[in-house]
Amino acid sequence: MTSTSGEVSIYPDPFTHGTETPRFYVDCEGFQGTQPVAAKYQHRWHTKGRQYVVEPAKGQDAVDRMDAKSEASNADSDPTTRVERGWRAGVAEPAALPAAIIIINAPPEGHGRSIADDLDAMTDEFFTGVDHELEANNTLRLKAAQKGDKTLKELLLRNFSSVHVHYIPDAQSRDHSSPEHLHQQNSRLLDRIQADSARVQAARAEAWTRFDAKQLSIVFDCAFQHLASGTRTPFDFSMYRQEIELPETVESHISQFLHQTLQERDQVDSNLRYAAEVIGSCLVRRMIKLDRVNMLYAPASILNDQVRHWCSSAMEDFLDKKMACSYIHPQTGDKCVNTKLGHARGHQKSDACRLADGDFVPGSWSTTEFLSLVKGKIETFLLELNALDPVYEVRRQSAITSHVKTLQSVEHQKIWEMPTVADIQVSFRLPPSVLHTIVAGLFRGVMGLFTSPKRTNTCFVCLFGRPEYLLPCQHAVCEDCFCDFGERDPDYPDIISLQSCILCRDDGPAAKWPVRSAILSLDCGGVRGIIELETLKRVESSIGIGLPIWAFFDLVVGTSAGGMIAIGLGVHRWSVGDCIAKFRNICASGFVANGLANTWAIRWVYRMFQRSIYKTIPLETSLRKAYPDQGFFGLSPASPSVRDVVHQPRVAVTTTVGTECRLIANYHAGSNDDDGYLDSRLLTWEAARCTSAAPMYFEEYTPTAIGAACRDGGLHSNNPV
Repeated sequence: MTSTSGEVSIYPDPFTHGTETPRFYVDCEGFQGTQPVAAKYQHRWHTKGRQYVVEPAKGQDAVDRMDAKSEASNADSDPTTRVERGWRAGVAEPAALPAAIIIINAPPEGHGRSIADDLDAMTDEFFTGVDHELEANNTLRLKAAQKGDKTLKELLLRNFSSVHVHYIPDAQSRDHSSPEHLHQQNSRLLDRIQADSARVQAARAEAWTRFDAKQLSIVFDCAFQHLASGTRTPFDFSMYRQEIELPETVESHISQFLHQTLQERDQVDSNLRYAAEVIGSCLVRRMIKLDRVNMLYAPASILNDQVRHWCSSAMEDFLDKKMACSYIHPQTGDKCVNTKLGHARGHQKSDACRLADGDFVPGSWSTTEFLSLVKGKIETFLLELNALDPVYEVRRQSAITSHVKTLQSVEHQKIWEMPTVADIQVSFRLPPSVLHTIVAGLFRGVMGLFTSPKRTNTCFVCLFGRPEYLLPCQHAVCEDCFCDFGERDPDYPDIISLQSCILCRDDGPAAKWPVRSAILSLDCGGVRGIIELETLKRVESSIGIGLPIWAFFDLVVGTSAGGMIAIGLGVHRWSVGDCIAKFRNICASGFVANGLANTWAIRWVYRMFQRSIYKTIPLETSLRKAYPDQGFFGLSPASPSVRDVVHQPRVAVTTTVGTECRLIANYHAGSNDDDGYLDSRLLTWEAARCTSAAPMYFEEYTPTAIGAACRDGGLHSNNPV
């Protein structure tokens, strides 16, 4: 037997295959730990995965590259059969530790069948026999001293939720290698794997950290970016977990709001009171919208059992994931930074070093106190409303005015400040040419995740809507809030403007949008997309009033080449003439044949061994050149153009993920729900790449934000409407 490291073999579990949480068995070590079969193929690895330039650590040369390969698979395994090296030692606050199962082929002398029949005896005997390694092995001795552990098992349990040793006899075992005994031990091993996996999965599901394939791709990418940067700071799951979309439920919207407003741990007390008042105000406004007939509202009708459940679940989520432990070291005064869910390793400092053993120490806040604050705000708000005339519009307008005051009463305005690229300290040493292009593009994609609003599937103004309208300050609000807090133009009632941001009070240029319904659908056709553009040019000319064609549509939907045109017209608001020129340039410079793929005599044979007819880098370079570095998501306010027309169409492009058609839209941030929308926190050229990745012609594209391979939308829906 030889090892298989480098080319990981993954086997589906027949009992869970096709379920919501399928189980896979990953063989990445083999049985003998010998030279891996894949060693002679290692020069091909870079063609199968992403590469990360490893930054030097304090003067050392950056001579290595980190490949997102088999080593990453253990990070989010349920049970794993090996002890992690390197990067997991610096992981801070894991939500649920994996389980470890160690398989041995020979029991201690004289303990064969008796240990094999006792499910836990082998584990006890194993650690009794290896504990001397804590003294004999310098590395283990130093780690145990640093952590304060007395046994090897204690040391392992800092990285795993449980450690189990299982005995399966090898062929040389004379007394215990009968078919019946082997079958018994294999069955017990399967039962143990299933039980441990179910336990870890349940813990992660409760903590909203049971990731699917898309989410794991995003987490792995963030983890490897962090490690390749050369920083000594531990990778913090509690921070990057917020980049993973939560379930689309009301309690998750409230939870996202709490995570946003309570991110500064030193100001939790005052900010929590502010958050409770905003939530109470939002609940009253929601009741007014739902009940236009009964003008006398009671606190019990607003804070009913269902709403209490929403608020309690959201608060418990915050207390588990974000509220730091209250432990303070009596000698050094250092504070524990671990949260309740990340307290499996005891008390730790911010650099992941051990402070002391012990359980999580809760703070002064509780769910009951939080609900009391929410109730108090509701009662105060209702006293003001019930004193007014029982007229719906009067009370609605009064509620809007009061809600603005509540939102802007925040003591620490920093919670509503949006991050910029300058706020993020990332250092890359970029090699020239092709690798420079790859890493630079990846850097821009990752920066897009951090410079976008952290949680974009919740409108922080009302907590119940989905944000669509992106304000100049980069906050996004839903359509209801934009209409409620905006002002209609007296001359053009379809135009609504928002003079300043409701959250951060940014008073930059007023954001204006029209409210209408007209749809432009653009299907695919490759380079024949020029026909669509020429047709639109003729239509624009025939109208003859000097307005660009996109000004007449409120929704522009496109597939493949049509999607590229939709992005140019609807997001960048190019003229048809500009769009034609850029489209021709993409066709001229983006289609570079891959070797002999277009040679008539051998092209079909050659294509069997190539992933695409055309090269990927020239296409992506031409797309970056055509589409400026602009975010795709958000209905951005437009500056007055021809004849003072202010307009921003909604834009959606199709792409194919697996066998399903999906949409990337500038009016929908994407969610985990099966509503057809993907995460749209992309640059516009990336959205164009996703919708036009025609199989055989070009390789698929996997954006960092989406975490799944995207192919041409025309594979499933050639006509996007």
